[in-house]
Amino acid sequence: MTMSDVRVLDQGAGLSALSVGRPASPSGDHLHVMDGDDASLCGRVDAEDLIQVHDLQWRDVPISLRCRVCRAIMQVAAPFAG
Repeated sequence: MTMSDVRVLDQGAGLSALSVGRPASPSGDHLHVMDGDDASLCGRVDAEDLIQVHDLQWRDVPISLRCRVCRAIMQVAAPFAG
């Protein structure tokens, strides 16, 4: 996790309101939390390979479509988000 990730998690807007991105590759089947540098929070997808899904926030993504690593990070970060 980088400092830009920490800034995103500390913005106070609520963790579930974070932006969502999908991998540009056709094989990318899970949605990711977008961190402060527009890459995936889990670090699995770089900013240039992650396409923001406008009008969709993390809280609206069905669990079955969420990246399991992003989901785990969000669960760990939730108690510290205020």
